[in-house]
Amino acid sequence: MRVMKLSSAVAAMCLVAASAPWLSAQIVSSTLTGTVVDPANAVIAGADASLKDQATGAERSAKTNGEGSFRFLDIGAGTYTLTIKASGFSTHVQKDIEVQTSATRDIGRVAMALGNITDQITVTADAANIELSSSEKSHAVDITQIENMPTRGRDIFQFIGTLPGMIDTNNANTGVGTGSHDFRNAYSVGGLSMNGNTSMMNVTVDGLTGMDVGCGNCLLEGNPNMDAVAEVKILSSNYSAEYGRNSGGTITLATKSGTQAFHGSGWWTHRHEEFNANSFFNNIGGAPRPKYRFNISGYSIGGPVYIPHKFNTGRTKLFFFASEEWSALFPGASLVQKNMPTALERAGDFSQSVDTNGKLIKVVDPENGVQFTNNQIPQSRFDPTGVGVKILNFFPLPNYAPAPGTPNYRKYNYQALIGGQHPIRNDVARVDMNPTSKIAAYIRMVRDDDKTTDPQAGFDFVYSPQTHPLPSYNYSGAITWTIRPTLVNEFNVGKAGSDWNYYYNDPSNLVRSVFNNPPKLFPVDFNDPSTVSSLSGSNLHMYNF
Repeated sequence: MRVMKLSSAVAAMCLVAASAPWLSAQIVSSTLTGTVVDPANAVIAGADASLKDQATGAERSAKTNGEGSFRFLDIGAGTYTLTIKASGFSTHVQKDIEVQTSATRDIGRVAMALGNITDQITVTADAANIELSSSEKSHAVDITQIENMPTRGRDIFQFIGTLPGMIDTNNANTGVGTGSHDFRNAYSVGGLSMNGNTSMMNVTVDGLTGMDVGCGNCLLEGNPNMDAVAEVKILSSNYSAEYGRNSGGTITLATKSGTQAFHGSGWWTHRHEEFNANSFFNNIGGAPRPKYRFNISGYSIGGPVYIPHKFNTGRTKLFFFASEEWSALFPGASLVQKNMPTALERAGDFSQSVDTNGKLIKVVDPENGVQFTNNQIPQSRFDPTGVGVKILNFFPLPNYAPAPGTPNYRKYNYQALIGGQHPIRNDVARVDMNPTSKIAAYIRMVRDDDKTTDPQAGFDFVYSPQTHPLPSYNYSGAITWTIRPTLVNEFNVGKAGSDWNYYYNDPSNLVRSVFNNPPKLFPVDFNDPSTVSSLSGSNLHMYNF
């Protein structure tokens, strides 16, 4: 999947002219608005309003209009300080104004007190952040909740499933498909239901859609780790038209940015089968506890980019944030129990082959319908090409002999309990810039190096391990230019995608020569390079087998 987005007055015209359906825009910036009044509740026009980001120190300015209203457009989620000055009134300072992602925060009427402009009255904003400017139904999870919520696999989507209207239908995570969030991966979003809708939900990272529609919206391309997420917002109903890409609602993830002060984190999560009890059926079958090993480690760091007394001395112009997470995973494997041909049976001797009741399984000569002498197939009746024996030897020898009286006695003679490896590396990097009070910009990247190795690869036994690489990426950038308080131009661009591949670690195990070259179902000459190059990877394996 490939997604790009542009958003601005100019980009909108280009979008129409180009008629490119793969371009889309969803704004993740927010708006802060309010009305300035005097003690008699009359509006004050022409008042100076400034808004300061308490984390980065970046400031924006505006003036109240004839109705006493001010509006700060296209600001990022965060905590702000609002300062209002007007002649004949004391300076009004309102701190700790929380603004969520993709929201319009209306702080209502700001009452100014009579006095000198040099006087200052400071208040703290209400803790409750109630949406007053629209009827949308949404829920936000801020950084404090993210950092303090308990999660089993450092997967933020595990917590999202607890929010109103969200249901997590995952049951188990084997590492190849959706699951119960044992660990963060590209499938974390799979299985979530928003207001009963399971397939029409959208997920964005900093406004860029990351859903792979090719698998029914089951895969998120560029899923950042928990410590790289600043805020999550769920837009479940009545949201604005810009989020109308999917009818089932939208989950927006906003990544962290650097601040005026350096900050960071580090983590290590360890789980091992030694801490688990064995299952009831494994104990009956004499099988050991399956491997269940999760080692998740990582770090995050962010802060200002500056040179003391030389560059960005106020630490308000340039910031960075970076995070990496490594997941070394051995997801649990299911117990496989089968019947495999014994050494005697491979030689044509079925004199010891009995059913679950101990009754001899008769082998009948297909030419005359008479049972073979001693229930043994003569060597003269074997395929002279050796294909049959080769196919028999493709299967492993029995390795399991249940004791008489146990549930599996005479039912199975082979069992395997082997889990694959699933290493994941997640990289997040972001740079934020505020070159002037009117221009703000950022660039951000998320990359996932996700690779699963399945020892069984579709067989009921370990034969030729198969690797499933699933690398994904999500890049985005934006620049906002406040031309004047009532005119703002925003340009966004992004690209997200993933690669879906499978390959056998040792394809020589599956070539036709392993079976003495049996007759071909399709006349494909694998010695002809032009023929091989015309086949996809999956078809190539099918023809080889």
